[in-house]
Amino acid sequence: MRNKEEIQGRFKELQDRFGRGECSVSELEELELLMEDERSADHIQQHMYAELEEAQYPTVHTFNKSKLFDKIKGEIVVDKKEGKLRSLYLKLVQAAAILIVFVLGAGSLFVYERVTAEKPQPTSYCEIYAPLGSKSKVVLPDNSIVWLNAGSRLKYSNLFNQVDRNLTLEGEGYFKVAKNKKIPFRVDADHFIVEAVGTEFNVRAYKEDEAIVTSLVEGKVKLEHASEKIADNIYLNPNHKATFYKNKSKGNNRPRLIIRPNVDLSPNIAWKNNQLILNKERLEDLSVDLERMYDCKIHFNSEEIKSYMFSGTITDMGLNEILDVIKLSTPVNYEVKGKDVYIGRDNKRIGKFKKY
Repeated sequence: MRNKEEIQGRFKELQDRFGRGECSVSELEELELLMEDERSADHIQQHMYAELEEAQYPTVHTFNKSKLFDKIKGEIVVDKKEGKLRSLYLKLVQAAAILIVFVLGAGSLFVYERVTAEKPQPTSYCEIYAPLGSKSKVVLPDNSIVWLNAGSRLKYSNLFNQVDRNLTLEGEGYFKVAKNKKIPFRVDADHFIVEAVGTEFNVRAYKEDEAIVTSLVEGKVKLEHASEKIADNIYLNPNHKATFYKNKSKGNNRPRLIIRPNVDLSPNIAWKNNQLILNKERLEDLSVDLERMYDCKIHFNSEEIKSYMFSGTITDMGLNEILDVIKLSTPVNYEVKGKDVYIGRDNKRIGKFKKY
């Protein structure tokens, strides 16, 4: 018959082999028998107690001594067919933690958990860029979907959907947010923050634009600024559009933030479906979108024609096709040289058109 030291030594050996995944079926059966035998089980308790005293772990929970130890013994089952050992104790070992049970006084049993200290995970970032002339569709780690318009950039850390759901947007993005009430979804667009739980919205925040425009399609979002006080508890409901001007107005008392309800959002989100919906759009403003869509540079030969306006829907057209439509609708001519487009006034046709 083995003495206490032999039993404790063998238990420790089997425990270590299990932790390394090296136990055979016969060794698992031996470990089961050690826990079944009253005398060896008592020695094992003493072994656990000695480990605990040496390590001096803090208390986590308090349990009834006999009840818990009987539970540990009762849950040790060897599946001879699969060669697996299931137990409360050994499950925790397998998960990189050690459950230590020991006797203290005349009826208390304490459980301690020792977890291997891990180094903090270094922060890294993922950045997605939609080049000029193209769009990108991104599925985020939380299953949210983002469409990026041409010339746009999206950035988030490796902790996304673990610690937070924070993103940084430069340009324009349409967001279809997966629901997660515990971790809000936050888009930082040049320090203007759009926060949601589960919703669909569009944010336009190109650096060269004077304003950041948020259009809410579905759900509800909260608006705030990272460094400036706008107002308290600002929310958007569906079909609301918020326009935040980056710089304070000079002399015209224009509000920094304007919210418009019951807006037709089609022109704001049509880009996602490769469309442009225009309603009396100035050619100068339209040219900015065209430059991003087709990775070109548009030059106007006349200041006057910048104010010509264009209305209509552009769907899946090439650059030359769009320029032809503009030519039909306004008194202009155009010439394409590589990535440069030159638009000038057509004096022969000027009398046939009305300037809005």
